[in-house]
Order: sequence, then C-alpha cells, then structure tokens
Amino acid sequence: MKALDKAKRAAISATFKQALVYLEKDPEINIPKLMALVDKVTPDDWYAHQRRAFRDVIESKNHWYDLIMKVYEMDPGVRNTFFQNFILNASLLGSATQQGTAEREGCNVPWAILLDPTSACNMHCTGCWARNMATG
Repeated sequence: MKALDKAKRAAISATFKQALVYLEKDPEINIPKLMALVDKVTPDDWYAHQRRAFRDVIESKNHWYDLIMKVYEMDPGVRNTFFQNFILNASLLGSATQQGTAEREGCNVPWAILLDPTSACNMHCTGCWARNMATG
C-alpha cells in the first residue's frame, strides 16, 4: 500500500473514531447532525443510495430507527468494535479494496463470505464457531 493511501486510511479512521465519540454524547440528537455533515462533505455519488436510506430512517423514526437506538443499549466496547468492523473496515475502507479486486480479477467480489465446515473438518481452528456449537 502506498504511503498516501496509508495516510488517507489513517485520517478516515481517526475521523471515524471522533464521530463515534460525538455520537456517544447524545445519539438521538447527534445522529441527524452527523448525517447532515456527511452529506455536506462527501461527493454526491459516494454511497448515495445508502445515505438516502439512512436519512429516510432518521426522518421517519420507524422500526429501523428504533433498532439504531437499541445499538446504544449495547456494551460500549462491543458497540465500538461493531461500528469499527462493520462500518469502517468492511464498508468505508473495505469497499475500495473490494472494487479494486473486482476490477483487477474481472469478477464479482461479495461483501461477505460465510464458510460452513463439513463433517470432515476437525474444528480446531482458533475462534471456530462450529466447534462451539458441537460442544456447546
């Protein structure tokens, strides 16, 4: 990875962490404010569909909005790890990697891949969920 790309990723990561701290103060008030800021500073075509859907949820205060607010009932460490992995790593930073790989390889690169071990698996990998289910 080029030095400029590393610097961009570090800046995005630092900004994301600041946004999470801001949201923690009062999510119900600060989520719409942060969304308005994101809309101001990002290119119009950058995640346009996702931003519009998120804005609609915030404005309508429907059951999806209730789900977003329930995230703030989670343990703060779990919540921050979830945001870090799901929004920052997988979506914001990961989408560029996904798109670059798709262009380079000439194929669709899925957002997520689920691996399901067969009965031939010894289920001894670190963090194996299947082993936990089998011995559960």
